[in-house]
Amino acid sequence: MSGHVWNGSVWERAKAMHVWNGSIFEQIDKAYWWNGSSFELLYARPISIVDDFNRANSSTIGPLWNKTGTNTGISSNTLAFTGTSDGSGGAVTVGQINNDDGYAEVVMGTMGSSTNTSDTSLFVRCNAAGTSALSLNIFGNKMYLSKFAHASGLAAGNAGQGMSDIASNTSVTVATGDTIRLEFEKDSYVVKRNGAAVSGMSVTDSSVARGPGQRYGALRLERNPFANSGAVNSFKLADIGA
Repeated sequence: MSGHVWNGSVWERAKAMHVWNGSIFEQIDKAYWWNGSSFELLYARPISIVDDFNRANSSTIGPLWNKTGTNTGISSNTLAFTGTSDGSGGAVTVGQINNDDGYAEVVMGTMGSSTNTSDTSLFVRCNAAGTSALSLNIFGNKMYLSKFAHASGLAAGNAGQGMSDIASNTSVTVATGDTIRLEFEKDSYVVKRNGAAVSGMSVTDSSVARGPGQRYGALRLERNPFANSGAVNSFKLADIGA
C-alpha cells in the first residue's frame, strides 16, 4: 500500500506527506487508513541507508552492518574481501527501508582481472539473516540477477551456490568507479550501469519475497578460486523518493 497524488495526468507516488500542526505544515513519518476492519499502513516516509566505507582498515565493518563470517572488512576506504583462502562473506544492513519498492546502488572499487571469476553481490529485498534475497551478482565482465536462498546466508554464494538466475548479461564490462544500480518496484527489476539500463537486465518476476522483514540490503564478497571479487567504494539502499 502506498500514498499517491494526482499530478494532472496520472496518479503519482507521494514522495512526502504533511499535516497542519496548528502553525505550520509538518512532514509525517507514517499515515494509516481504515479498511473497514482495521487500520492499514497507507504511507511511510522514504528513507535511505548510506555508507561510504571511508574509515580506517578494520575487521569491523561499522554500526550500519551485521557481519557474516570473518572474510570481509574495511580496506583502503572500501568494503573488501580480506580472507586468504576461498570463501564468501559479507554484511546485512542493521536497519530496513520503509517500503517494498526502492533502489540500491554501489560504486565499485578496483575491478582487476580477478573479478572476471569472482563476483560481488548486491542484495535487495533481503531478510535480516541474509538467507533470502534478490541478488545482483557483479563480475568484471558479466552480471547475473538471481533469486538467492541458502541457510548459510552470506557465507554461501560461491560458484552460484544458492543462486537461481532470472536475468543475465555476459558481455557487459564493469570498471573501477562504475556506479551499479538495481531498481525494484512491485514485480519489476531494472539494472543500470552509470545511469544507463544494462541490456538483458530488466525483468519481471513475481516470486521474489517482499514485505515487512524483507526490506534489508546486503553485500556479499568472495574469493573463488584464489581471486578476490571487486571491493565496494560506497553503498546506498533507499525507498523510492529518498
